[in-house]
Amino acid sequence: MHFSIPETKEIKNGFKTFITYLIYINGSFHCSLRYRQLYHFHIQLKKAFGANSLSDFPPKKFLPLNSLQIEERRSQLEKYIQIVSQDSQIINSDIFNGFLLAAQQESLNDIVGNDSIDVYQLDWQPVRLMTNGQENSENLLKKICQTIGMNAKYVPYFALYLVERFVRDDIVTNFRMIRRLQNFESPLLTLRTMMNKAADNHNKFVIIIRKSYFDIQFDQDLFDDAIALNCIYLQAVHDIENGHIICNNADTLKRLNHLKMNANKLEYIQLSRLQKFYGYLHFEPCLCDLPSLTPKTSVTMFAGNQELIIRANDTDQEYSFRVIRIKCWRLTTSNNHRNDSLTENESQDHPKEEKGRFELSFEYLINKGTLQWITIYSSQAVLISYCLQSMVEEMLLKREGKKFRSEGLAIRYNTSPNSRLANQNQMDQMNINTNGGGVNIANDSGFEWNYCKQDGSQFPLSTSSSTTTLTSEKSQNSEKSMNDTTEQQQQLKLNGITDPLSQRFQEISLVENDVFDEIGDDDL
Repeated sequence: MHFSIPETKEIKNGFKTFITYLIYINGSFHCSLRYRQLYHFHIQLKKAFGANSLSDFPPKKFLPLNSLQIEERRSQLEKYIQIVSQDSQIINSDIFNGFLLAAQQESLNDIVGNDSIDVYQLDWQPVRLMTNGQENSENLLKKICQTIGMNAKYVPYFALYLVERFVRDDIVTNFRMIRRLQNFESPLLTLRTMMNKAADNHNKFVIIIRKSYFDIQFDQDLFDDAIALNCIYLQAVHDIENGHIICNNADTLKRLNHLKMNANKLEYIQLSRLQKFYGYLHFEPCLCDLPSLTPKTSVTMFAGNQELIIRANDTDQEYSFRVIRIKCWRLTTSNNHRNDSLTENESQDHPKEEKGRFELSFEYLINKGTLQWITIYSSQAVLISYCLQSMVEEMLLKREGKKFRSEGLAIRYNTSPNSRLANQNQMDQMNINTNGGGVNIANDSGFEWNYCKQDGSQFPLSTSSSTTTLTSEKSQNSEKSMNDTTEQQQQLKLNGITDPLSQRFQEISLVENDVFDEIGDDDL
């Protein structure tokens, strides 16, 4: 996930004036928070994870801040939240998710009750559900799976995604993937925000359900469940008909059409799995610096099967970059209010969701002893980075004989160079339970997790993976501890912003890949 605080806002409330910091996550506005709210959050994280696990928090000031000091604090808070968000145990904890969900509710003035929301499968038939601004993505996913009759054990195989549909003559022609919805957000509030922002856009933002995994071997687990099978079948049909899965053989296309007309879904999927780019995520055209081509070549990218595929649009020449050979990658951004990664037409079709532009660079083992940096200029750079992280995590889980984070992962990611894991004594004092992909921090030490509102009042904060509200009941104690949390570590690095007023590109994070293996030329 990519966190940023690109700007601040002055709020006047009666005779009082205060500054709020606008927090964007994965390129989209999420919430606005005061300094004291973030400080209160920091104190609770210290109670949960230990002071040694956290970066230094920007110090308090006893006098009103001038504009330069506000900018300095904005930069420091941005750096802090970026460091915190790179620790896998923290970002998967219910304290983290509950805080951000409550902040979204408060920032968007969520005072309404239940409302309907449509979630689409890829035949674009909506499933209408009742929800509210207090229900997070995980619970809404469970609700839709229950509504369509899917076995609960298959829920982790799917996720909710925010997409932009393209409609022509009232017919959906395709969609642009924005991002996967996270457990710290309310799908209803997120959708409202995007729709209000795009009031003049002829296209429409919607939420879809699709596969959450990249390893196509997971498909086989779903073949015996008619509802789960139908979900991946609809995805395969959509990807073939829109050219995301490439099938150039006329006989194969004819066979696929025959299977579709006869609703032979299993055989359709099995034949689709043999076609190029099945199970890959397809990205919109972007620019890329490839070693053997001219700078900023126009390319199309695909992510899946533990690799990135980059295809030069002018020559159709393809380059495969296996995740296991990517040593590290970094996401960079600029404060410029322009986006050089898109053409003029593309910029009009896909307006930015955040000030600045993104680049993704990765260091690749071209051959034995030779590393080469590849840079991608794309409005979907954050999504590409997410795909890399997801494929790495799948590989790490597979090494432990697991499939999903909900089964528990012994590795604790930590991207901060000055953020250390809490020592074993601190970890032993806490009861941590993995539940639905989150980490539940028990209240055995007498802590009550609270959300601090902008007016200074506090409300108990739910630390369960279920619905979080500003007035929720106290969290329940965890039932068991997770062992061996420090058995392995994925060492990552983070370089913070040092010149917040600069309009140069600023390095956000450098992620070292724990599945990188320096294998020889014979394996290229």
